Amino acid sequence: DPSEEDFSKVIRIAEFIGALLRGAGLRPYAKTSGASGLHIYIPLVRGYSYEQARMFCELVARMIVREHRDIATVERSVGKRGNLVYQDYLQNIKEQTVVPAYVARPVTGANVTAPLDRDELESDLHPTMFNILNKPERIGRRGELFRGQIDTRFDSGAWRQAVHLSTSRVGLALCGDLNTALRLVIDEDLNLADKPVAELLPISTAVRDLVSFAVS
Repeated sequence: DPSEEDFSKVIRIAEFIGALLRGAGLRPYAKTSGASGLHIYIPLVRGYSYEQARMFCELVARMIVREHRDIATVERSVGKRGNLVYQDYLQNIKEQTVVPAYVARPVTGANVTAPLDRDELESDLHPTMFNILNKPERIGRRGELFRGQIDTRFDSGAWRQAVHLSTSRVGLALCGDLNTALRLVIDEDLNLADKPVAELLPISTAVRDLVSFAVS
């Protein structure tokens, strides 16, 4: 959710999220919120808890802030955000409302929530481009872009490792020092504290990718 009309900031963050999630073996799906932001979806198999999903999304949100401090924030207070784009990971908790694709929103212009192709994440993109009048033509031209979000469910080894990582104490350290993060992984998750960190790199592809994005 942006704090101002500069939607290019939202696009920059969406591109970063896409690269991050695809690097962890996931397939993200993006859509406009129909109001002022973007929603990113990751289809999963059943079995993960709301808390696991929330903690993973919080990890991603804090990694975004670390990489893009000039435009991103996790500050909930609107008055304290300034002109930064809010990363709303708290939507991933039980009983929160969900805005489905193609739904009309109660805003001027009757905007709809529009699924996006990757090639549409460009500087001139804005949620006001999609409304109830042009929705049928767009679906006919682009197809049902959210179908894969329904038909596909991820349960890759990389995803399971990422969830495990984000729900342990190491998730917090990923926003700080690399050695601290790796030491927490070693101490808490692998029980290999007696070995030098250098001998344990890379712990796994998923951990390495997440750590590199967080602390580079």
